[in-house]
Amino acid sequence: MKLEHIRIDSFGKWQNCSWEMDGSLLFFGHNETGKSTIMQFIESVLFGFKTINKGAGGALTFTDARGRWHLERFQGRIKAGDVKVALNGESSDLKTFLQGIDTAAFRYMYRIDLEHLRLMQESDPEEVNRRLFDTSLTGITSLFKHQEKVQKRAQDLYKPRGRKTEINRLVKDIDGTSDQLREWNKKLDQYGIIQERIKDFEEQINSVKAREAETAEQLKEEESKELLRPLLAEWQELKEAEERTPRLPVYAEREFTSLQEKLQKIKEEEAVLRAKIQNAPEKKLTEEEQMKLQNILDDFSKLELYEKQKEEADKKIQELREDQKELQAGLPEDIILENTGFSQPVIQRLEDLKEQDRMLRIQENQELYSQQEKKQDKPEPVLTFPRKKMVLAALLLAALAAGIIGEWISVFVLAALGTLLFFSAKEPVAKAENEDRGNDPKFRLKKIRENLQLEIDQWCEDAGLPYGLDLHTYTYAVDCAASWMNVQKQYSRQNEISAEAKRWMNHLAASAAEWTNLTQSEPPRSHLKMLKEVWEDHKRNIKQREQHKHEQSLVQERLNEVSAERTQLEQEKYSWIKLTDEEEEFAFIQMIEQENLLRERKMQAQECRRKMNAVVPSESKRKKLLQELEAGPLTPLKEIEDHAAHLREEREKLIIQKSENENELRTMEQEGTFSELHQRYENEKAELKDLMKKWAVYEAEDEIIEQIRKIYEKEKQPHVLRKTEERFLRMTDYAYEKVGISVEAKKFILERKDGALFGVEELSTGTRELLYVALRLALIEEQKAMPVFVDEALVNMDYPRRINLWRELQIVSRKHQIIFFTCHEHIRKEWEQYMQLEKAELR
Repeated sequence: MKLEHIRIDSFGKWQNCSWEMDGSLLFFGHNETGKSTIMQFIESVLFGFKTINKGAGGALTFTDARGRWHLERFQGRIKAGDVKVALNGESSDLKTFLQGIDTAAFRYMYRIDLEHLRLMQESDPEEVNRRLFDTSLTGITSLFKHQEKVQKRAQDLYKPRGRKTEINRLVKDIDGTSDQLREWNKKLDQYGIIQERIKDFEEQINSVKAREAETAEQLKEEESKELLRPLLAEWQELKEAEERTPRLPVYAEREFTSLQEKLQKIKEEEAVLRAKIQNAPEKKLTEEEQMKLQNILDDFSKLELYEKQKEEADKKIQELREDQKELQAGLPEDIILENTGFSQPVIQRLEDLKEQDRMLRIQENQELYSQQEKKQDKPEPVLTFPRKKMVLAALLLAALAAGIIGEWISVFVLAALGTLLFFSAKEPVAKAENEDRGNDPKFRLKKIRENLQLEIDQWCEDAGLPYGLDLHTYTYAVDCAASWMNVQKQYSRQNEISAEAKRWMNHLAASAAEWTNLTQSEPPRSHLKMLKEVWEDHKRNIKQREQHKHEQSLVQERLNEVSAERTQLEQEKYSWIKLTDEEEEFAFIQMIEQENLLRERKMQAQECRRKMNAVVPSESKRKKLLQELEAGPLTPLKEIEDHAAHLREEREKLIIQKSENENELRTMEQEGTFSELHQRYENEKAELKDLMKKWAVYEAEDEIIEQIRKIYEKEKQPHVLRKTEERFLRMTDYAYEKVGISVEAKKFILERKDGALFGVEELSTGTRELLYVALRLALIEEQKAMPVFVDEALVNMDYPRRINLWRELQIVSRKHQIIFFTCHEHIRKEWEQYMQLEKAELR
C-alpha cells in the first residue's frame, strides 16, 4: 500500500496544505516546523482524533491492489470525528480499509520513532526483553491480552484451592439454605394451628368492625337531621317563590337602563352635529384668473431653460474670446487677425510659393550632397601635401629652438623657408577655386532663391502682411485667420442666443408684474417665487373648500345616522314599556322592582336547597331524612354514642389476642418464612448453574486461544525471527552469528562469533536499538498492509550503524513506501546519498 496524497484543511499549525508523493518521501524541517503534527494527523485520520481541535480535518489518499482509497475525517460533535471512506469513488468503510489493524498494531508495526527507541535505553532489562518478545508476537498480541482477561474471569468464578471465588461462596450458601429448610419442616405442624387461630380472630374483628360501621352511619344520620331541621323550615317559607316564574327576563333592567343612557348620548351628539353645519369659505380666484395664472406659471416653467441657455451662451462667448486671444498670441505683433482677411486665390498662391520653396530646398540639399561627395573624391590641395606640412612643422620647431639659444640668423632663415613653403601649398587651391566658380550651380540656385523671395514679398504686399517672415509663419497666419473667422461666426451666434434668452426672461417678468406687485427690473426668480406663493394660496383655498365640503358631508351623513339610531332606540324603549300592558314608563319601572324582589327570594330558596345538598349529597338519602324529620322526633345521640363505645372496646380486645398469636408465630419464623427460604434456595441453584456455564465458556475459550498461540509460535514466529536475524547480523557487521528466542522463558538469546551467549539485558543500548529495529523491519516485511513511518529513529546511532541501517531501509523501500521525518541536516544528506528519493522541506 502507498500513501499518495496528504491534505490538511486544519490541524495544529497546518491550514489548507497538501503534499503529493510518488513513493517514499523525506519530510525535512527544523524544530517547530510541524513534522510531528503531520505524523499525528495521519494517525488521527486513520484511528480518530485524540484531542478536541475545533474544525480539525483533512484527507489521505492510498493505493493498493484493491484500488484507490480516499479517507476523509473532520471533527464535529464527536471528539474522534466523522470519517468517510471511498474505494475507487464508491462508498466503503474504515474496517475494510484497515484489515484488522488497530492503533496498537499500527504503532508497534508501521511506526518507528525515537520514543520507542528511548524505551530501549530507559527501561530495566526485564522490561526491554518483554517489549522485544511482545513485538515478535505482534499480530496476535491483542489475542494474548484477551486470553489473560479470559483466564482472570474464569479464576474469579472458580478455583479449586486458594482464595474464595464466586462459585465456591455460592455453593456454601446453598448448603446453609438447605439446612434451614430441613429445620422448617419440623415446625410446620404447630405453625398451621397458630395460623388458623389468627384467622378466627380476624373474622371476629371484621364482624365487630361491620357493626361499628352501622352504628357510625346511624350516628351520622342523626347529626345530619340536626343540621337539616332549620334549613327545612326556611325552605318551606321560600318554596312558593321558587315555584313562580318572572314575566321579565333577568337582563330587562340592565337593557332598559342601557337604552336610556344610549338615547341620552344620541340626543347630545345630534345637537353637537347640528351646530357643526356651516357655510363654505369664499373663493380666492375666479376660473378666468386661475387659468391666466396657470398659463403664466407654465411659461415660467421654461425660466430655468432660458437661464441655462443664457448662462451657457455667455460661457461659450467667454471661451471664444479666450480662443481669439490664444490665436492672436501665437502671431507676431504686427499681424492683427481681426483686421486680416484672405481670399482663396491669395491662399492658393501661398501654397504655390510653399511648393516652390520646397522644391528649391530639395535642389539645394542635392547640390550640397554632391559637393560633399566631390570633396571626398578630390581632397583639398593642403591635404594632398602631407610631407610639406610635416616639413613646415619641423622648420617652425627649429626656428623656435634657434630663438631660444640666441641664433637669430638661423631663426630668420628658417622662417623665410617656412613662409615660402606655406604659400607654395596654398597657391594651387586658390587657383582651383577660381577655375570652378564659373561652373558652380550654387550661383544658379542663389539666383532662383532671390527671385522666389521677390515673389514672397509681392504676396505679402497683396495679403497685407509684413515682410521678412518665413513661409511657415505666413502659413500659420493664414490658418489662424481661418480659425478666427470660424470663432467669430460662433461668437455672433452665441450673442444672438444670449439676447433671445434675455428677451424671454424680460417678457416673463413683465407678464408676472401685475400678480407680484414687483417691477420688471426685479429678477425673474423673485417674480416666480411670488407667483408660486399666490398659486399655493389659491390651492390652499381650494383644499379648504374641498375639506369643508367633505367635512360637512361627513357631518350630515353622521347626523342622518344618529337620527336613525335615535328613532330605533325610542322604538326599542317603547317595546319594553308595552310588556306592562300600560304605555307609561313609571309602571314599567315598578314592575322591574317587583321582578327583582321575586328573583332574590328564588335565589334564597336555591341557596337553602344547596346547603341541604351539601349536608346530605345523596338525593335518596336526603329525601328519606327529610321525611323522617317531618314524621316525628329524633333518636337521642347519647344512646347511639354509648353503643359505639361498647363495640370499640370489644374490637380492641380481639386485636390484642390476635397480636399475641402473631408474636408467637413470628418467633417461629426466625430468619424468614419457609416460602422465602425455598425461593432463595431455588434462586441460588439457578445462579450457580449460570456461573458454571460462564466458567465452562471461559475455560473453552482459554483452551482455543492457547492452541492458536502454539500454532503461531510454531509457524509464524520462526519466520519472523529468521528475517530478524538476517537483518541484525548485517546491521552489526556480522559481530553476532545467531539470534534465537526461548518461548518458555520468553527471552531473546544472541550468540556472538566466539560462541558466547547473551541475553537482551546484557547488550548495550545501541545494540538493543538495532535488534528492535531489525525485528520491526522483519514484521513489516511479513505484514504489507501499510507504509512505514520513521520519525528520528537514527538520531542516536553512530555513523557506521546508521550506514548499515540506511542499507536495510533501502532494501525495505523496494517493496514498502517509507515516510521519513527528521530535523537533522546530516540525516537529510544521508537520505539523499543512500535513498536517492523525494524530499519535502517544511518551513
